[in-house]
Amino acid sequence: MNRIKISLSAGLVVAMLASPAFGQHATSKTNASTGKQKSTEESTRPDGLRKIASGSGARDMDIDIDIDEDELEANIESAVEQAMESVESALHSLEIHIPEINLNLHAMHIDMDVEDIHIPDMDMDMDVPDVDVDMADMDIDMPDMDIDIPQRPDGRPVTLLQSADIDRSH
Repeated sequence: MNRIKISLSAGLVVAMLASPAFGQHATSKTNASTGKQKSTEESTRPDGLRKIASGSGARDMDIDIDIDEDELEANIESAVEQAMESVESALHSLEIHIPEINLNLHAMHIDMDVEDIHIPDMDMDMDVPDVDVDMADMDIDMPDMDIDIPQRPDGRPVTLLQSADIDRSH
């Protein structure tokens, strides 16, 4: 079966290579006395082929291109917005699963020689300017307040300590 496939493939390749030769007309005219071909002009070629313009004619073209910059900018902005929306939706649907990592820090034994760093005392004389803050006198009027003094369950009032009675030596 393999020999048949190989021989058919080889025949197909040969046929494809030979097919352009069958599509050409053999109308070349030779001069009998010199044995050379006559050069024919482009307009008199019977096979219908014509010469494609070379680059020299392309240099003389005056092309005016009108680009609407506002429309181009709007198209670019809409494309960027669509791309950002697709990225945002992809990020929302993204799920990252990181397996649990167990670290046993109690079993770690780190033996390091730590060298002492000695920073010498620095004598710095700094002149700090005096700051004088003038504050306006404030007159604060406090309204009268009614304070309910809680009572103990047995009905005796709870004694409140005044600021002078509080021991602040702690």
